[in-house]
Amino acid sequence: MKKIVKSSVVTSIALLLLSN
Repeated sequence: MKKIVKSSVVTSIALLLLSN
């Protein structure tokens, strides 16, 4: 479950970087 949470966080950060 930790891996899923970590990947979701990384995806969120990536989306924020792409939106900027």
